[in-house]
Amino acid sequence: MKNNESTVFVFVACIIIGILITSNFNFSRTGTRVFLNAKQYQDQYNYKNTLLNQINELRDNYFDLQSKIGKLSNDKSNEDLEKELKKELDNARIISGEEDVEGPGIKIVLNDDTDKFNGTVIQSEYDLLKLIHNYDVSYVVNDLQLAGAEAISVNGQRIASTTEIYCIGAFIRVNGVQVASPFYIDAIGDKDKLKDYMMSSNNYLYTMINRGIKVKLTQNSNIKINGYNGDLVNKYLKSSN
Repeated sequence: MKNNESTVFVFVACIIIGILITSNFNFSRTGTRVFLNAKQYQDQYNYKNTLLNQINELRDNYFDLQSKIGKLSNDKSNEDLEKELKKELDNARIISGEEDVEGPGIKIVLNDDTDKFNGTVIQSEYDLLKLIHNYDVSYVVNDLQLAGAEAISVNGQRIASTTEIYCIGAFIRVNGVQVASPFYIDAIGDKDKLKDYMMSSNNYLYTMINRGIKVKLTQNSNIKINGYNGDLVNKYLKSSN
């Protein structure tokens, strides 16, 4: 019985929407005739259109729910329904970054240009440009996302919607985990598109190369990225429906 709760819920929702749609919406007034000025007429006209749009939305939802009910009704068994729901859940977990994933993509290694320092204290702004900072990693991650990367990790830390990359002394923290140079950035996606985009002279990786940062980019036919192991908790976010 519990396995059919979702089907029953969708069925009831469908009935409610059907009742709303089949109701007789009458926008004409009876009884005393009312004369409207231009503004009042426009307001009433806009209100009527708003109601009509809402009816159309209800009708679309109605047919969508009917389609889902038909699909669920045609399932051979509860086991088939459970498989379908599990598939949707797994896909949602992949998109959110909670699942381990694999696929083609690129690997980027970023390393400080510290050869010239020889243990001396770094003081000048020019010398600081030879070091990788938290904003450098953030910009590279952002460019990868713009290039169409479907999953990204930095030193094994999966980039999720709640990921923070910030500086702490000579290190940076990713998902609260302290990491240091060299930085290993993996990205899954179209490996040719990712490489061309990242090596373009208009993107941040090219700027880092000009600063003397050591950059190595390679393509890979199969990259494995671990899932995000933190808590994806929303304190204020909620559905607008």
